[in-house]
Amino acid sequence: MPFAAPSPYCLWLFPNRHHHSYSQLNDEELEDLAELLRDVLRRLYFGLSDPPYNLVLRSAHPNSLSSALFHFYITVVPRLGRTAGFELGTGMFINPSLPEKDAEYLRTLTLPAEIQEQRLIAFNKGDPGDPLIAVIDERGHSLPALKRSEIRRLNVLHRTVAVLIRNRQGEIFVHQRTAEKDYFPNFYSLLVTGMVGAQESYTEAARRKLGHDCPLRHRMDHHFFSATSRAWIRIFEVEMKDFLPLGEVAWSGWVSQADLWSWIQKVPITPVALDCYFALQAQAGSLKSH
Repeated sequence: MPFAAPSPYCLWLFPNRHHHSYSQLNDEELEDLAELLRDVLRRLYFGLSDPPYNLVLRSAHPNSLSSALFHFYITVVPRLGRTAGFELGTGMFINPSLPEKDAEYLRTLTLPAEIQEQRLIAFNKGDPGDPLIAVIDERGHSLPALKRSEIRRLNVLHRTVAVLIRNRQGEIFVHQRTAEKDYFPNFYSLLVTGMVGAQESYTEAARRKLGHDCPLRHRMDHHFFSATSRAWIRIFEVEMKDFLPLGEVAWSGWVSQADLWSWIQKVPITPVALDCYFALQAQAGSLKSH
């Protein structure tokens, strides 16, 4: 039952293949699911005791309970301090605090001196190999830019674009990241993604990633939060007759909408791409069994 984990910090749980959704499980199977969740959390807890971490158990929106897309997922985040929680019967403490509450706590901390120095760089062009990236606060307000490497190292909230590419047949462009990527190398994605530069708009960043000055359809804005990345993502959609990715791609191809869910279950997908996929499905009201 454990789905292919997109990262060491996130575990996704889906129904077995012979079930269409969690809503079809009987009482015995639900007990098995509860035991599985308990065992997974217990194993994670004993492996993440120093430094201390909190395990946050989340699920898809309850409205999608009867869908094959309904899922549980567990995120692992540094323990920020004493918060309300509960025991699961295994001596394990579960922290139910939301990312927004964690962010409020983080904002009360003093930034390290090295970050204060980085922010003095402001909006100059920087090193092409380590460009300055648009940094924002939890309300979406712009902050002085930081180098891309610092964004990654410190998990700073930043702007990102994600573009869903369809061809005229309605197929979706998918690709595999190269082994040299510093963020989920060799993983697959169904979106073309990238950080927004310090002097770029979302649209400019998306067109830069595509290498084309093409009309873009703004689908939605989405807040992504994980132990390795925090971003405000503007998701676009575009129709292109053909698309040649601009480097850093080990493989690419096209998958039909009907086959997309099956493809997702067969390969490791980057957490950002998977999260955006579920957000788009929920927005479109197409959370239905595949």
